Amino acid sequence: ELLPRDLRTIIPGLTSGADMPDTAGSSPARDLEGIRKDGSPAHIRVAISPVVVQSESLFAVSIVDVSDERRREARVALLESQAEVQALISDLATRCAATPFDGLDAALAGTLREVGEALGLDRCIAYVPKAHGATAYTPTYSWARAGTLLPAADADAGEMLPGLLARARA
Repeated sequence: ELLPRDLRTIIPGLTSGADMPDTAGSSPARDLEGIRKDGSPAHIRVAISPVVVQSESLFAVSIVDVSDERRREARVALLESQAEVQALISDLATRCAATPFDGLDAALAGTLREVGEALGLDRCIAYVPKAHGATAYTPTYSWARAGTLLPAADADAGEMLPGLLARARA
């Protein structure tokens, strides 16, 4: 149940009866935010239709709580987004796994770019263990919309992922 409100607070910009829809048709529905009696917000859809009763112009106002609809829409959008990200990560992992050692640096930089662009991020950083079995991680690869930041041209090849993997295999 919504708190009672003056029609002018439900439909901003309404100043007089002249602003109401004419008797030829109804106004388009407007999605607004109302307040329930318990104080919680409610997404509502408001539509006004003119009605003539015994030569008197009246208006029927329909107010529908669409909060559940909005929650479902948000959940569907989140699930679709998660599925897209999972598909992207799976595809990128498959591509990286098939990349030879000498191409890993470029593959990881490309992966960070694709993830960053897909998620609308400004920067992505990949942290790599300092040594096999280490608990400390160092930012080894990075991508930013302004350009790739890491690995730097003077980076120690032994600390890059191909070098770490080669040492781990030895």
